[in-house]
Amino acid sequence: MSTKTYRAKNMHEAIAMIHEDFGPDATLLQSREVRKSRFFGLFRKCFVEVTATDRPPQEESVENPTPTERFAHPQLSSPMLFPETSFFDRIPSIQSGFIHENATANNPFLQKYPCTEMDIPAQIQDLLLRIFSFLCDLDMDEVSARMLIAHLKEEVFEHFRKNQTFSGIQAETLQEKLFARVLSEIRTTGPIAITPGKTRIAALVGPTGVGKTTTIAKLAACYRLQQNKQVGLITLDTYRMAAVEQLQTYANVIGIPMQVVSTPRQIREAIQRMDGFDLILMDTAGRSSKEEIRIQELRAFLEEAEIDEVHLVLSSTARSKVLQQTAEKFSVVGTNALIITKLDESMGLGNLFPLIRNCGLPVSYVTNGQNVPDDFEVAQEEQLARWILGEEQVGDSDHSRMAQWG
Repeated sequence: MSTKTYRAKNMHEAIAMIHEDFGPDATLLQSREVRKSRFFGLFRKCFVEVTATDRPPQEESVENPTPTERFAHPQLSSPMLFPETSFFDRIPSIQSGFIHENATANNPFLQKYPCTEMDIPAQIQDLLLRIFSFLCDLDMDEVSARMLIAHLKEEVFEHFRKNQTFSGIQAETLQEKLFARVLSEIRTTGPIAITPGKTRIAALVGPTGVGKTTTIAKLAACYRLQQNKQVGLITLDTYRMAAVEQLQTYANVIGIPMQVVSTPRQIREAIQRMDGFDLILMDTAGRSSKEEIRIQELRAFLEEAEIDEVHLVLSSTARSKVLQQTAEKFSVVGTNALIITKLDESMGLGNLFPLIRNCGLPVSYVTNGQNVPDDFEVAQEEQLARWILGEEQVGDSDHSRMAQWG
């Protein structure tokens, strides 16, 4: 048995290298994304590292295998080339392009779409692989990418069930299905709603460095300068004097009052001074998702202020797992909307898909630069889906990366 580790720009390139060395019956042992930094963190380079062996998976002898063990070594001849997830329990196993009759009895998917032998054309298998590699290149985590490929695979079988042929399944067909699936997972909430005669209080929370202060200045400028609303600012960020000075500068330019508070009593008094305003925007100090005591402290402040809306601000440049963990930690302060910042700094926005899908928060706003009051807009579901899938680059509606599938 021979085992070898490969490094490539993407998974599709790595698979081609493995096929060249070991042939189509090779076994994928593991894969991971590697981010290498040079010059003290500058010019970060990303690539995939894949370990494979020339031993086919049927040579493994595992007594009572767990689901993880059953899918840990998929064949490279299959379009599903990656480590196990629960989604694959619903997907038929393909050996050399065929589904065998003895696989039907215990497979709910095959019971739903009964067949004894089905030949999936090689071009469709190759297309699914290209789409998977494409999603990974967009910085989407492998679990989400596999889930989307599983969905497309079900669409392929549904097409066959209805038409008894694979004819008509094209890249454009799967692209439409993929876009529709991603779009179905995205929710937006629209802008902060102002009710005449009632003061609306909205707070921005999140980790340090995600752009809360700049974002709150953009919100204030939008409602004051563009909609002519009475707007006030309150900041709880007394940990960083630079943040207070920055927000005060914005307040002076926009022409609105700002209050600095450090106790629950002060926050009540500050809100009373702005009685009759249309909108009060509250800036908060950045908290690490690991600082549970400070997050609970923030929760006490917001409860005292009787906040109407709590927007969690997250940077699109963070890793998918970090984004989801942060959203979970901040949920205790009553977050009910999501603001995504720094879209212009991200190489790919696929990492946003699992966040939006799993955190349960609709997206309210997105930002794509530092300019106040520009580089800021209300989130739109279809636009987010296009960004996530690379159909459209931020700030460039004419650029499409979907053509790379062909």
